[in-house]
Amino acid sequence: MKQQFITLKTNIKIEMIFTFQNKEQQLWKCELRAIPIDWNESDFIKNLIENAFHSDIESTKDLVKISMCISGDKLCDKAPCIKQMLQRNGKYYFQPDQRDKVENEIIKNSVIASQTKPISELRVN
Repeated sequence: MKQQFITLKTNIKIEMIFTFQNKEQQLWKCELRAIPIDWNESDFIKNLIENAFHSDIESTKDLVKISMCISGDKLCDKAPCIKQMLQRNGKYYFQPDQRDKVENEIIKNSVIASQTKPISELRVN
């Protein structure tokens, strides 16, 4: 089955801030002209992470959080994955005691956040 896309009139811009346990934050920017219609939120975010770290996916082992913003073509909010991302305000938490089913799907069968510690272990009492 051939994948269908929403083709946008203008590029949408995505900015992502990656926060890690053991290193400085990293900023990554990209532009998209088309969005697969059948992608769900976790597919979309995982794809962005894999593109941002394509040459060193191992460096995402201690990923704690992603903060995202998106701007551009109004058609982009017709894509279910974008709507879902916007409903979360573009925030994804990867600590084991902060994750929900979306983050669990993103990291499933990957090294992403595989060594991230729970927030409860990082708090100082």
